[in-house]
Amino acid sequence: MYLLNVQIEDTATGALRRTMARLDAAGELHDAMGGAVRKAAADHLRTTKNSPNTGWWGRAARMISHTATATEATVIFNQRGVALRFHGGTVRQKPGGPLLTVPFETVPIVDGTRKAARMMGPLKFLPARRPARKGVVGVLVEGEHFTPTRGKNKGQQGTRAKKGGQLYYTLMTETTHDPDPTVLPTTEELLAAAAKFVNSVSVLLALTASTRPHQ
Repeated sequence: MYLLNVQIEDTATGALRRTMARLDAAGELHDAMGGAVRKAAADHLRTTKNSPNTGWWGRAARMISHTATATEATVIFNQRGVALRFHGGTVRQKPGGPLLTVPFETVPIVDGTRKAARMMGPLKFLPARRPARKGVVGVLVEGEHFTPTRGKNKGQQGTRAKKGGQLYYTLMTETTHDPDPTVLPTTEELLAAAAKFVNSVSVLLALTASTRPHQ
């Protein structure tokens, strides 16, 4: 989960302060502004991350939510991995856990995401040759079942690399990810989304005030 705080009170312009003063509940304003920023962030992911592997980004966009108080709005990226993609960092294999599986483009896409190794047909592990890139243990290639007709494993079905088969996954103990600032809209774009809503509220309040009967 990744949190994006949209704090309004300390950085509010004079116009925004006047608008807030005319509303009964500042929390309602922050809730609406948080919704505007949430929509801007979701639209950004849908438009800028339009790649063949869009399932993950589509879920990330759909799973954005927000909360609000009287002093701020918080936009929440609930999809796991958003913070890693934005800030960058290293992901390591858990002690005693499975190796990290990194798919190649040869892995089919289903519902917008690359298929997991467990969903593929028979695979054959091939250990990496030394020296290997840091963290690389080996690869999983397209395999095929066969039954030896001689030797100590005679009659026992096994798996071997398919001749001319595809290279599907790299198995690693750790992966390093570069920061990707394009995961989020720019600060200016986020502020513009909030300001656009505030301007709409200001106009609405002005129109409401102008149509009230004079006393």
